[in-house]
Amino acid sequence: MSDPRGRRIAHRLIAAAGLLAGGTTFDTNFGVMARNEGRQEVARALLSDVLNHCPKQLTEMLDEAERERRRNAGSRSKAN
Repeated sequence: MSDPRGRRIAHRLIAAAGLLAGGTTFDTNFGVMARNEGRQEVARALLSDVLNHCPKQLTEMLDEAERERRRNAGSRSKAN
């Protein structure tokens, strides 16, 4: 977490699990729902470790991810 590359990886793992978007794991297919729950459980464990061991880097990670999102959104709007 002391390097921007590590923070990007951690953010991508947590975001890919849908943990940051506040999404639900519900699905009418039990297998899909179980998979979604498992992904979020791993992301919660990672987030917990980050909060316990390097909380300042969590804020930095989220700020960097937001800047990246805005930069990507700006480059997409310029392409249109």
